[in-house]
Amino acid sequence: MARIAIVGGYGLVGKLIARELRDAMDEVDLVLVGRAPDDHGAVAEAVGASLARFDVADPDADRSVFDGCDVIIAAVQDPGEVLVAAAIDAGAAYLTITRGPDRIAPTVFAAVQRQPSRPIVPAAHWMAGAVTWAALDAARGFERVDGVLMTTLFDYADPIGPLTAQPSEDFGKDMAVIRRDGAWRQVAAAETGRMAERADGPAYGVQAMSVLDVVSTGTATGAADVRFEIGTGDSAGTLAGREASADIDIVLSGIIDGKPGKRQISLRHPQGQAHLTALGAALIARGLADSPVNGGGIALPETVVDPASAIAALQAAGLTVTTRDI
Repeated sequence: MARIAIVGGYGLVGKLIARELRDAMDEVDLVLVGRAPDDHGAVAEAVGASLARFDVADPDADRSVFDGCDVIIAAVQDPGEVLVAAAIDAGAAYLTITRGPDRIAPTVFAAVQRQPSRPIVPAAHWMAGAVTWAALDAARGFERVDGVLMTTLFDYADPIGPLTAQPSEDFGKDMAVIRRDGAWRQVAAAETGRMAERADGPAYGVQAMSVLDVVSTGTATGAADVRFEIGTGDSAGTLAGREASADIDIVLSGIIDGKPGKRQISLRHPQGQAHLTALGAALIARGLADSPVNGGGIALPETVVDPASAIAALQAAGLTVTTRDI
């Protein structure tokens, strides 16, 4: 039986990951880990999990809580990179959904220097890999991909936890990693604004944002121009009088059937971004639980789970995917 620890497991996204794992796996030993486990017995009981205390800010925290774990999921900010070290020491695979392009170096260096026995997966992609999976699955229909444009709408009616709250407050304040004319660049996000059109609602303002999807899709496809954009507004779900939905549009440009063309892939999930993030993280965790003990090093969402298989699983869990040539 796989033993999976979710650090931050009773937060908004963490408890959704736990629910997805419980529903998807016949046998799994779930451990919800955090600073105040005694306050969250009801959450653990609801998913058939045990509770353990571990504070990433405490240098003397007892790492034995991770003994016997097959996978450790970081659904909490970990500025000191305590959890990747704990995972390597425990012989567990490690999945973090909190380390973006500007903070990934310590994770990568730990994965190289300490020679982990199981994979280390930085998966702070948008929706824990869902966007990258969709883009790479669609790219298989191209002979050559020249451009990847990923655009997402952030609906303030969509419930968010601490992991998402700070980035949402920082829109426009940071530099963004993009690929332009084949070169990787950092640009001022506030200077990249434009209006994004959509089929199921009014246009909304967007600007570039740094996420790992830019690097994943750029390196996998070889596209010379890659950008991820984000804006705020009412999602398709909100506009229809339902709960806020997760809305993402991807446009690939390149050569299709021997001719230049563009293809748009629209992703919608009626239960919002936290739920879609949990679905993505759970898919990766399930893949890691089956990973060979001697299969260490860096892995990515798209190398742990095949994009086509991932999208099929997400569709079975409520994601709608609409594709059209434009």
